[in-house]
Amino acid sequence: MQDLGTNLGFLYGRSIWSHWYIQNNRLILTEESYFLLMASMRKLKIKIPLHFTQEFFEEKLSFFISQGDSIISILVYEESEEQFQSIELGLYISAKNTSIVPSDNTFSSYEVEVIKEVRILPGLLTGIAIHSAEEEFGFRYAFENELSNCILLNQENKIARCGPYNIFLLQQNQLKFPSHQQGSKISVLMESLLGFIHHQGLLELLPGGYSPYETQTADEVFLLSDAQGISYVTGIRNKYFPTERSREIVQAWYNSL
Repeated sequence: MQDLGTNLGFLYGRSIWSHWYIQNNRLILTEESYFLLMASMRKLKIKIPLHFTQEFFEEKLSFFISQGDSIISILVYEESEEQFQSIELGLYISAKNTSIVPSDNTFSSYEVEVIKEVRILPGLLTGIAIHSAEEEFGFRYAFENELSNCILLNQENKIARCGPYNIFLLQQNQLKFPSHQQGSKISVLMESLLGFIHHQGLLELLPGGYSPYETQTADEVFLLSDAQGISYVTGIRNKYFPTERSREIVQAWYNSL
């Protein structure tokens, strides 16, 4: 059993998640996942070893390719007998056999609610995949109130994100979503999806700051997380949402990967 007394990720939060994807027996978006990990490590001031190349991670993940569509999560964490002295890095790898996008015949209720007890404070580390007490609070609140997730606000009472998910409001020919300055996550999947929508001319993209009340005027709402993939919101407060148009756009993007 590992000595947790040397695990600085466990003791002090010196760890970061990275998410990689297998689709149709091949790794996809590997360059994007790798460069996001490198940028995130620099932000958290984790020294990057010379052997941490893209090929190094691809070799680590090659074992999972034959196991079907998957989201693979890698936790990079620091280890040391003394904090900040003779630091080494460890890896914890887990794989979830699931597609980024739910199949068209998969439908489940996904209800969320706005909470105001905690706030996301946008900053250098807000958007990267590190431990977030605010997200954990939201998960527990959702569980205790029989919800699927919670919408988190920033200090200006604007939508930041929905737990670890970025949130998207589809209204006519516009797609509204919180910008990184509002507290959204930096996301490989989001950048890929938005790039596809832009190049195909499907919707007008409107990043910005949005009041939680604007969810009530949206036609559809969906969520996207690098760790979980897509979720389609079916209800916020007393309003219920269809999902057909979001599913069509998201599936077209997924088919293009």
